[in-house]
Amino acid sequence: MTQKLWYVKTYPNVADREVALDMELSPYTVAVLRSRGVADSNEIKQFLEPSMQHLPDPFLFRDMQKAIDRLLLGLHRQDQIVVYGDYDADGVTSTAVMVRGLQSLGFQQVTSYIPDRFDEGYGLNGDALKELLQQGMQVLITVDCGISAKEEANLLKAAGVDWILTDHHQPGDEIPEALALLNPHCESNGYPFRHLAGVGVSFELIRALALSLEKTEILSDLLPYVAVGTVGDVVPLIGLNRILVKSGIEEINKGRSAGVRALLDASGIGKISSATQIAFQVVPKLNAGGRMAHADTALGVLLADKERAPLWASELDRLNNERKKTEQRIQEEALQQWLNMSDEEKKASAYVFYAPHWHHGVLGIVASRLSDNLKVPVFVCADDNFVIRGSGRAPQGYHLYQMLTQEGDLWLKFGGHAQAAGISFEKSRLTEVRQRLQQSAKAALDQNENESFTSIDVELDYTVDLVRQQQEFSCMEPFGSENEEPLVLLRHAQILQAKGLSQNLHIQLTFQFGSRRYTGFAWRCGEHLGDFHDFMDLAVRLQISQFRGKEEFRVEIVDWRSSRLDDYEQMKEIRAHAADSGFVYHLPESRRLLAESGYVPLQQLPHVQRNQAFPFLPLPVIGSAEKKELYWMDPPFQTHTPDNALFQKDKEAEWKQILFWLLPDRVHLLSWYRWIKGKDQDLSLSQSQGNPGNLSEFLTEIALENVYYIFEKAGLGKRHQAMFVIHETNGTKVDLEKVPEFLHIQEIRERLLDQGCS
Repeated sequence: MTQKLWYVKTYPNVADREVALDMELSPYTVAVLRSRGVADSNEIKQFLEPSMQHLPDPFLFRDMQKAIDRLLLGLHRQDQIVVYGDYDADGVTSTAVMVRGLQSLGFQQVTSYIPDRFDEGYGLNGDALKELLQQGMQVLITVDCGISAKEEANLLKAAGVDWILTDHHQPGDEIPEALALLNPHCESNGYPFRHLAGVGVSFELIRALALSLEKTEILSDLLPYVAVGTVGDVVPLIGLNRILVKSGIEEINKGRSAGVRALLDASGIGKISSATQIAFQVVPKLNAGGRMAHADTALGVLLADKERAPLWASELDRLNNERKKTEQRIQEEALQQWLNMSDEEKKASAYVFYAPHWHHGVLGIVASRLSDNLKVPVFVCADDNFVIRGSGRAPQGYHLYQMLTQEGDLWLKFGGHAQAAGISFEKSRLTEVRQRLQQSAKAALDQNENESFTSIDVELDYTVDLVRQQQEFSCMEPFGSENEEPLVLLRHAQILQAKGLSQNLHIQLTFQFGSRRYTGFAWRCGEHLGDFHDFMDLAVRLQISQFRGKEEFRVEIVDWRSSRLDDYEQMKEIRAHAADSGFVYHLPESRRLLAESGYVPLQQLPHVQRNQAFPFLPLPVIGSAEKKELYWMDPPFQTHTPDNALFQKDKEAEWKQILFWLLPDRVHLLSWYRWIKGKDQDLSLSQSQGNPGNLSEFLTEIALENVYYIFEKAGLGKRHQAMFVIHETNGTKVDLEKVPEFLHIQEIRERLLDQGCS
């Protein structure tokens, strides 16, 4: 059963319902859009109906005119132009856009070059440039690369080659000198959209050239490449990217690209209805070319005609299947290394898996899957000539690049960002690399509150027809980074049947929500089959699946827990207060209620802190302190009654009962004594299940601090590291009335009881 905090981002308010009525939309759709920054009717209309007419002027790029002037001259002279790309899906589609675009506009001497992943690596390569110079290159256009190629820039300048640099990666401190630089991150006050993929920048260059030549009709043939590359690079699918991907999918469905169509046919997909189909059925095949062989195969299928495209697609399909098998083999071998570890080694805060023979093309994918399973940073490494090279992935809450920077003396080369990175180091330092990465990961975990939570877009009422709601959510396509498929909460769903699929690898559910029955699936969760019974709260995605040409509605179950219907009334009371309200709370349970109410942003809800001063009562936490009205959710014993106290009657009785367990008298202390003896004296056992007061984990820890304190002072036990050792009394009674610390706690408890819970 889930231990995560559930954070519900929003719920339909009065304004949402008015907009929904005006636009004939569901209020839940409007609420989700508002939470994503799309608020009024005009913004919603533009979001739901993205159009190429909304694209910005490509000449807003600072150097765009320089690039166009040089290309127009090159068209007049028919210069030899080389398009230099990259071997992933974004790089290959960027190359295809540039090559096909230039050819369609009348350029006759256009060639392409994509470096070999294994022999040359990413970016401009000096030896390759020298070879291209010997072949007569006059203009170089880099796509999806080049922003860090300072040395290569000097080589090109000395050779008299005009370089048009198009890229979308973050620049370093020094920017290479080029004739024209097109990079949205280098536009301080120019091009307005920063999130283009490499293929998006390539398209903007061709669009500007097409506008100059008054041949914009050629752009439709390029949009399928733009859609595939943008989805493949996992850039935010908002703004301009949303327009490009949606327009590209429309052109794919019209049959504009024989190559993309052939890749879809190889996966048995007819009409594309979701960007997810591109992400899972097209992008991996294009990436397989560069991972398992050479990316020229991927470029070949994109540029092929109807006759040859199926042949190229078949080869990519074969390479992709080979990639899957290689991935699976390496993952199994890495997991075996983990299984062979000692129990102590398995508790590591990071892992470095290594085998000399592993295939470099899939190390990052394997690291990603292992990190997902082990919930810590994972590096997967193999031999690369005389050194070790590997790829790393990390869950949210870590920053891999910062971790690697702190251990900079270890690396021959490294790079990356928060959740993905690459390293190379000397073989002799493998043990040291493991130890120091584990230390660095532990420090990062200690420094950051690596809270595990499920972020839910909105809670649906039991009266909602999930099929109709899915149809409406689908108008928010294409889904992707920063416009994810909505995750919704179904509270108090009745589980009618739960069974395992594929040898209990997956779970299939039949459940009732409101008056309707649905089928749901929890993928790769078969070991949790026993969780599903009675009434449950489900965090789900509403989807349409395609199988053998048929479309069916299904529910994908992402997270689940036993139903908490009792909380709903309190959440409604929270939602009833004005939008400028803030809340004060003492307990993690109250923080959970606020997070799940859809009322208060999670970042405004600090963690509850334990009071380190005796008697260890919880400290108050203010969420949204700048708000006008403050409400006390769970006021404990105080010297005065808060003016705005929520759930007061319930909490007063609850606190009085809890107080005897937090600050125990003789009877309650005896119950704690017996419980501790039955738990083998382990100080870490602070679970709420089965403790005498049935307290939450948070309150149990507070109570045990006081209990251990009294026992030590009374000579009944002693702390020893993570253990509390109970001393045998041999029938000798301990007179607690002679223990000052015990008497002091009694005084505090009685004083709080006299004050009352307020």
